[in-house]
Amino acid sequence: MVDFIQEALGKRKHFNRRIYAILLALIPPLVCVALDPHLFDRALGVAGGIGESLLNGIYPVLLFFLIHKGQQGPMKMGKKLFLSALFLFSLFVMGIEIRHLL
Repeated sequence: MVDFIQEALGKRKHFNRRIYAILLALIPPLVCVALDPHLFDRALGVAGGIGESLLNGIYPVLLFFLIHKGQQGPMKMGKKLFLSALFLFSLFVMGIEIRHLL
């Protein structure tokens, strides 16, 4: 994050720009957590529960269906059932995480 901010500040690499980049990367999250100490736990819940379900559950299933849709021949019923169950389970995990956040 510091390098990303440092690039946004300018191409020249001066010591002062590095310090500004470090402060810009650290102070906003520090202020947010100081205002609400449980914010970090909620952010981990979102990244861990919802993000993980999307990245490793829903996206692969949708990609498989999209790729298979372009191929010849129907999909076997066992594959459809397994992928549908995986999709529903991922939605269930996301629902649990969303309910836990509320």
